[in-house]
Amino acid sequence: MTVVPMPKRAKTANPVAKPHEPTARELTSQAAYAKRRENRRPVPQIKVSMSEDGGSRVASLAVDHPDPALGYELLAEAVGADSGTFLAGTLDSLAKVAQVGPKVKPGWFISGDEAPPL
Repeated sequence: MTVVPMPKRAKTANPVAKPHEPTARELTSQAAYAKRRENRRPVPQIKVSMSEDGGSRVASLAVDHPDPALGYELLAEAVGADSGTFLAGTLDSLAKVAQVGPKVKPGWFISGDEAPPL
C-alpha cells in the first residue's frame, strides 16, 4: 500500500470576531439594572441549620440578623410578602427543596453580593 501525502493548503487567516457593541436599548436596560441594585432594600442573610425530627435530619432556614423580628420584616419586604405565614411557608419550602437526604446541597442558596451577575 502506497501512502500519498496530502497537498498542503495555504493557511488562511481566521477573521477576528468583532466585539459586541451594546445597543441603546441594552445600555438603557443595563443602567436601569444598576440603578435598581443601588436602591435595593436591605435583606438579611439566611442561615441553614439541620436538626433531628423523628429520627430523620431536617433542614430549616432562618434570618441571620441581630434583631430577628426586624430581620423577618426586612425579608418579607424584600420578597413582597404581606403575611408572616406566607413567609414562613416559603422558607420551609426552600429548606425542603435544598435538602437531599440528611444534607443540604452545597451552594444552593446564594444571596447578596455573592450572587453571580445576571
